[in-house]
Amino acid sequence: MGEENTVTNFLIAIPLAITIAFFSYQLKYLTLGGSISQFIIAVAIFGAGSIKWSIPILIFFFSSSIITRISYKENNLKNYLHQVSRNHFQVLANGGVSGLLAVIYFIHNNETIYYLFLASLSVVCSDTWSTEIGTLIKSN
Repeated sequence: MGEENTVTNFLIAIPLAITIAFFSYQLKYLTLGGSISQFIIAVAIFGAGSIKWSIPILIFFFSSSIITRISYKENNLKNYLHQVSRNHFQVLANGGVSGLLAVIYFIHNNETIYYLFLASLSVVCSDTWSTEIGTLIKSN
């Protein structure tokens, strides 16, 4: 990747990450701390990995947020909007490895790291989805 592309990626990544963090906070998907953590991880992933890396993490984030919100609503949990807002610990637990892998990829430019990134997303996605969908299943 040329130096111009790298600079361009980061110039696009920063406003994109700000926008996503802002709306995620406004929609109560994330707490303020969660939004700040998400911004840092998003800049790393969008900037270092470009669109190829961005789409999988965005699909994970928005689909998981929606599934979590549905789960809390269906289970009639009090204060569900407060409870479904992910904090910085949850954001780092779910996105920290992905962000770190993006930085490693940026340094080493080894395509294998992208597959590790996808694997890490698969793990957090399966954990989040199984937990939230599992709460919707009523046992007899």
